[in-house]
Amino acid sequence: AVDDGFGSDFDQDGVTEPGGDCDDTDAAIHPGAPEVPDAADQDCDDRDPAVHPAAPEVCNGVDDDCDGQVDDEDDEVVGAPTWYLDSDGDGHGHGGLDVISACEAPRGYVESSDDCDDEDPDFHPGAVEDDCTDPNDYDCDGLVAFADDDQDGVAACEDCDDQAPGVYPGATEVCNGIDDDCDGAVDAADLGVVGAQTYHPDSDGDGYGDPAVGAVACQPPQGYVSDASDCDDQDASLNPETQWYIDFDGDGWGADSSFTQAAC
Repeated sequence: AVDDGFGSDFDQDGVTEPGGDCDDTDAAIHPGAPEVPDAADQDCDDRDPAVHPAAPEVCNGVDDDCDGQVDDEDDEVVGAPTWYLDSDGDGHGHGGLDVISACEAPRGYVESSDDCDDEDPDFHPGAVEDDCTDPNDYDCDGLVAFADDDQDGVAACEDCDDQAPGVYPGATEVCNGIDDDCDGAVDAADLGVVGAQTYHPDSDGDGYGDPAVGAVACQPPQGYVSDASDCDDQDASLNPETQWYIDFDGDGWGADSSFTQAAC
């Protein structure tokens, strides 16, 4: 026994009570004794005051509560982070029912829950949106690069007038003074225009056009008419309305009572 002159060593552990033995009835308890988790005056790591049987188990790789289970092995672990299922493997999970609290991320789980489409890896915060014709919100921010103010189905970046629903590439060009199909040609300047017609020059001003010459236009050009029945566009007296008289005697003069109207 170790006796410092002031007491005895009842448990025969070599240390007297006045000499530092905190329990002189138990030989296993004294300064320098190995610590074991026996729920007595000891813990599993007497070098760390945070480790003892009554300590909460936290995520730190240590058996904090001395129950032989570390971190996720212990059902009573506290402070474990929440992990979310990442079905499409893009590094972003969704905030549905597939949620797990654990010290370490389970396979297929991540710590973010901000994916707006966890079935498609193209959709996640930070995704690039560089196609102005694509209406999808790839980066999950509620905004898209695509715009179509007039709701004609054509993106603003490809529409020559996104405020006019009837104007877009592929629209029918009609006679309205507008470049309906966005090809740079307006009305009759566009070979595909609908509603234009052929007009003919009326050089003699008799209202009848020359059938040998025509111009396609939405409106008649100056000096043109829609008619194409003039037999001599240089002589206003000769046209389908010219009155002809029968010259019975061949003297170049017809009888008033014998006139007829005929095409020239």
